[in-house]
Amino acid sequence: MDKESIAALKFDVRMARRREWVDPEELEQELASLPDCADKIQEPTDDSAAPAAADSSPSPDSAPPTYGSEGGTPGA
Repeated sequence: MDKESIAALKFDVRMARRREWVDPEELEQELASLPDCADKIQEPTDDSAAPAAADSSPSPDSAPPTYGSEGGTPGA
């Protein structure tokens, strides 16, 4: 791998399990340098929950759940 590829993968989550891949202090500095994106979080709206709440009753043609002999308990 060339230096540019290694630099791109240095802080990749998938590489975190490699021993001595990145110094813990260097990782802390990298995490501290990341921007705060809390202002980009979108609050859930009531519109997204409305379709599920409107159709909460089971349909008349739906069969009751079946339980196998593998230790499932009805009503749990």
